[in-house]
Amino acid sequence: MNKTLDVLGKVVCAVLVFILFGVLSAHYSIMGISSLAKEENVKSIITGVDYKKVLRNSEGNALEEFYKGAEEAGLSRETADQILEDKEIKEFVSDAVYSYINYAINGEEDSFITSDKINEFISKKFDEIITDDTKLHLDGKTREEIKQELMLDEEESRKYNEGIDQFKKEVGTVRIRDLTSKSLRKSLFTTIVIIVVLIMLCRWSLYKWMAWVGPVCISAGLMPLLIGSLGLVYINPDRVASDLRAEAVLLDQILPELFNGFFRIGITSIIVGILLLVVHHILKKNDKSSSSFLVDGNKDNSYISTVTDLTEDKKN
Repeated sequence: MNKTLDVLGKVVCAVLVFILFGVLSAHYSIMGISSLAKEENVKSIITGVDYKKVLRNSEGNALEEFYKGAEEAGLSRETADQILEDKEIKEFVSDAVYSYINYAINGEEDSFITSDKINEFISKKFDEIITDDTKLHLDGKTREEIKQELMLDEEESRKYNEGIDQFKKEVGTVRIRDLTSKSLRKSLFTTIVIIVVLIMLCRWSLYKWMAWVGPVCISAGLMPLLIGSLGLVYINPDRVASDLRAEAVLLDQILPELFNGFFRIGITSIIVGILLLVVHHILKKNDKSSSSFLVDGNKDNSYISTVTDLTEDKKN
């Protein structure tokens, strides 16, 4: 009877292990995608990009074209570099990009940067960078007219707002936020805990369940680890087609940050799996030692009892 129950428990455990692998893989995927959408991660990626390097490697060397256009407008190379390296500009761009991601993941509409805010920022940075001492080649235009040309006019603002509305419609069709919602992540985590508890009950042991769950953690952690390893890949722009070098340089800068979350998830899962197997091995070894000691102790007691009985028989 005990043997039948043991076999039945192993069969149930095997089924639970397959289910656990699927649930863990889904949970890790959602965690990885969610880590990409974190505000600090998105902004870190964008503000960390070296735009001068990207432009320098673009087809036709867009950096030199930018410098040339700046000089024709009366801006020095130092001022042009200041525009490319300005921290506030990078942060503003990162806020704009994150507003789209934030809507797709969290459904927050208020995060979008309005056309009015864009114009306010352009006006502010123009006054900061293009000071009164900057000798512009105005071509008969006033400084205010040049500033207005850089800002979004009514038609451009309308197209900008239409682009946001179109993005909302497309995201609503894909339903990305349903796949990364906190409620789904909590449900998956709860399912994982329930499955592990069921495996523990099926094996009815302090440590035997670890031999089942450990390999699953290692296996499920391999995929996010492989995805995260893409961030370690070095992309040599010299070996890429000239019209794709700018994209290659950009990817080389953002990939480490982009896949860092997946890498951490994979490493953590594999370490947990290995620790479970190590603890299982130690507890199993100690359990066997205890069993052997009890068996040897029983043998010794039997031997002593036999010798005592023989001695008493001789006396009698």
